Amino acid sequence: MSRDNEVIFYTDGRHTSVYIYEPPMDPRLYTGPIDELVDLGIDTISYAVGDCRVLLYDTRAGERWGHNVRKTHHLIWYRAGRNLERFIADGHDPLRVVCDRAHALGFTFVPSLLLGMQHQERVEVTDCRCSDFCFDHPEYQVGPEPDFPEARWDDPSRFSYAIEEVRKNRLAVIEELVGAYPTDGIELNLFDYAPFLARREIPAHTDTFTQFVRDARALCDRAAEEQGRPKRLILRASSSLSGAKRLGIDLETMIRERVADTVLAMPPHKSGFPEPNPRGVAELVEAGREAGVRVVTGIQTTIRHDAYASATREMQAAQAANGYAAGARGVFFATYYPSGYPYSDSDLANLRFMGHPDLLAHRDKYFFVRQGPNAPDDSPGDYGSPHPLPVELAEGKRGTPQSLFVSDDLAAWHAKGELARCELRLRLLNTVETDTFEVYLNDRRIPREHQEWVDWTYAIRPMLGNTPMAQYYWITVDLMRLGPLPGVGENSVRVDLKTHDPRAVPPVMLHDVELVVQYRDHRHAPRRDEWWQDPRQR
Repeated sequence: MSRDNEVIFYTDGRHTSVYIYEPPMDPRLYTGPIDELVDLGIDTISYAVGDCRVLLYDTRAGERWGHNVRKTHHLIWYRAGRNLERFIADGHDPLRVVCDRAHALGFTFVPSLLLGMQHQERVEVTDCRCSDFCFDHPEYQVGPEPDFPEARWDDPSRFSYAIEEVRKNRLAVIEELVGAYPTDGIELNLFDYAPFLARREIPAHTDTFTQFVRDARALCDRAAEEQGRPKRLILRASSSLSGAKRLGIDLETMIRERVADTVLAMPPHKSGFPEPNPRGVAELVEAGREAGVRVVTGIQTTIRHDAYASATREMQAAQAANGYAAGARGVFFATYYPSGYPYSDSDLANLRFMGHPDLLAHRDKYFFVRQGPNAPDDSPGDYGSPHPLPVELAEGKRGTPQSLFVSDDLAAWHAKGELARCELRLRLLNTVETDTFEVYLNDRRIPREHQEWVDWTYAIRPMLGNTPMAQYYWITVDLMRLGPLPGVGENSVRVDLKTHDPRAVPPVMLHDVELVVQYRDHRHAPRRDEWWQDPRQR
């Protein structure tokens, strides 16, 4: 790399490759997910090499996708196996083709390996993602754990890494990926499909799993010596040391011993939603400081309001800037489909500047408090980190303070005449027009006359959630004009419900806390959205 910070992009050998194309595929199609990332500021490509149980390359150590299909009910995954089979029959190994192409284009290339393995019954009609190893060993699965309430959300069919044969199976694949191919190491995904032990096994076998990762490190070191090229071990993991430990992943030891070279710090929950507050990233950075382990902040592009939606460019910039403020040394884009696939020009432009915190400092941003489902049937935080929002407001009681992290020195930019907008936004569900609230920013009350209310209780127009019966109000406050401006770092936002219509039964919820920040190109410069449509400027 030519700079201190690294941009790592996870691209998929499945969804953006063998699922899409009608067989047969040629090398141009196989390298498409690599070619499209050229000149975007990306340093390293993390490439999915298959599903948990089966692999999408010419493996000798593992099992090829679709190798044991008799009949299938899943035509997409059947297509993937057929593409793989035909490509290999034509004389190509998909992994070598994409690895060589990545190197030719100047990327560092690491295969990404999912560690979850699950038992399946051997039946005539399957989904094609089937492994004989998983068919043949029902005794390796964890099974139900009714004595552990948190296991309610676990997959009881998953294999336990307390079992030596399971570890050996995956280590053989890891050895192949780093030793039989000119890769630059490997990414082990410790995030998806965790825990890798039974809950009852965690006290006794957390060290067993740590040793498995140490063994993977040893394979990287041996392959590096044999090939004469560095072989990094990258771990994708939760940005919570205690949360990971609860699931049998001793990330702190892996960092302290420098088992990993790089840790991809993912939001400390598995809902797929971003974590805009970087306190967990800061924890990992501090743990890795002495060992020299690089921590890279994970960028998520799925957010939740009434329904799943994609993070805007401004939201992605805010996540990256907050990560850098916590000491991260780069950004990692996990599954990246901000507006679907193939990527639009806007999707690709989002990736610019992500390796340059000094350039991100003056980019428009959309800071927000993490939000999740928070419903009774949803996993309670996964890593011991429940979602702050939404939260119920009780009439006459103090609301729960929400921590809004802001990396930008807004007061300094305002003093320079380069801050164009700073707007606090709050969304309140199940409110009626007679309800009254008190709003506080850093314990300073924002008067009602400074609040702009927007009524979305019912609207016959396209909107989030695709329903006209939204039943909420947005409150917005122009903080640049009316103040107070948020400070650098943690900011406290609180909403107190003073009075509520007693006949309205649904609970009043604080659903969103957001901060919109926009900049001018230079002192007092007009923005395009301020003058471009004005006919007097033509």
